[in-house]
Amino acid sequence: MTNLNQFLKINFGYASAQQEGTRAPDLLIGGYLDLHQICEKAISGPEFLVLGYKGSGKSAISERLRLLHQNDSEVFLTNIDLADFPYTTFSQIVPGKDAPQSRYPTAWSWILIIHFLASFERDANLNVPDGTSFNQTMSLLHQMGLLPIMGLPNLIRVSGETAVKVNIPPFFEGQHKRQNSQIDVPYFVENLKRLLNNLRTPNKHILVLDGLDEIVTTQSAQWDSLGALIFEVNRLNTTFAANGVSAKIILLCRTDIFELLEGANKNKIRQDSAIELDWYSNPSSPAKSRLVSIADLRAKMALGRDSNVLDEFFPEKLFNKKTSLSLLETTRHTPRDFLQLLKTIQNACIDSGINFYNIRNGLRKYSIEYFLPEIIDELQGYVTSNEAKEFFRLAGALRQRDFSQQDLYRLAVTDNSTLNVEKIDTILRALFECSGIGNIQTLPRKRVIFTFRYRNRHTPFNIRGRMLLHRGLWGAMNLPVDQALGRDVDEDTEIES
Repeated sequence: MTNLNQFLKINFGYASAQQEGTRAPDLLIGGYLDLHQICEKAISGPEFLVLGYKGSGKSAISERLRLLHQNDSEVFLTNIDLADFPYTTFSQIVPGKDAPQSRYPTAWSWILIIHFLASFERDANLNVPDGTSFNQTMSLLHQMGLLPIMGLPNLIRVSGETAVKVNIPPFFEGQHKRQNSQIDVPYFVENLKRLLNNLRTPNKHILVLDGLDEIVTTQSAQWDSLGALIFEVNRLNTTFAANGVSAKIILLCRTDIFELLEGANKNKIRQDSAIELDWYSNPSSPAKSRLVSIADLRAKMALGRDSNVLDEFFPEKLFNKKTSLSLLETTRHTPRDFLQLLKTIQNACIDSGINFYNIRNGLRKYSIEYFLPEIIDELQGYVTSNEAKEFFRLAGALRQRDFSQQDLYRLAVTDNSTLNVEKIDTILRALFECSGIGNIQTLPRKRVIFTFRYRNRHTPFNIRGRMLLHRGLWGAMNLPVDQALGRDVDEDTEIES
């Protein structure tokens, strides 16, 4: 029981970084593995775009930065959550007959510059060449109701409802008015940029944009808006650096969303300014996985000593494989998946200790209560929740871990499913993108390669080839988790047996 008591002391954390930042903030300080020194680069480096799949730790970066700098007088950090972003109202900020796509960059500049001005206004060490113009501008923004910022939706609503002309040379002309029309945003943006580019301070002002995990949608307006956001953030950051302005925007974006966006300069931005959260480690040394290192850090915090969680608390082998390999195969090699797996196993061991049966029961609960719902969440925006559940009902009815596109087509017809061919294909493509399924390739001498997107983001999807449900789904689909499918011979992928 001593071993169990020690295991139960470990707090592996929460599925939500926001919840973890509130309930167990120490985990994001002492129990955090800063992959690629991202938190340092976010503040001081030239990179501004953080790419990672859902669950890879983007929001944890936002929360960690908030915690690290919440009492820092030299870093002014503003976190902006785009999860409930009002895209319809946003599209109305910049009036005109031009296509919305051409107006979105200016609208984003308006929103971001207002946030920066609010941040600079709090800086006691701010040096303003023309203090009168700056003070009058800030006073006007307060009069307009744009400051203080009372939430992003309110800022966008006020921007879309108010018309203003102001008398603050050399930046503006005319008189301050309110009427039933809109702000002349393009004119104001250019003048506010000039004002911002003249501000000097020894302190750093950082905007962190998060919440893009929530906005997968079929509406073109949202995709156009996001493409414009990346373009404008890149342009603003370049302008700030060129003018010596101590300001920077950090954008946390899902890799799959970024790759679907339109933009001629996307690859340039990715090559010059992106940091990618890739937690995958070669399966030949699973115990050296950086995900295992996170668990060990959190164990050290709880136990007050160094600990190798898998060696100390788990059997050497699980399902005739190294335990580390068996557990990692049940995840998509993301911190959220792996830590939630350990947490679920921990809960399954509370009553009768750490043994094979409780670990297996924990794996099954993880599959049912965490992994399947997580994959269904990944499908939101591509299909409805009911359509996603119907797909997994069909997949479960096949009673096999590997299947083909035609297997699903035939079953959908004979089972009178509400899913048509187009919906099934949409779901299959989305599932491959989020690593809910992989492809199977059979080689000579009965060798088999399994390919999943989380191992290699460039892996192409063969929708007409055979597919394999991710091992994390097997328990939820009542499929045996202790039997191997074949041998994976590619050194960059995992061995299934």
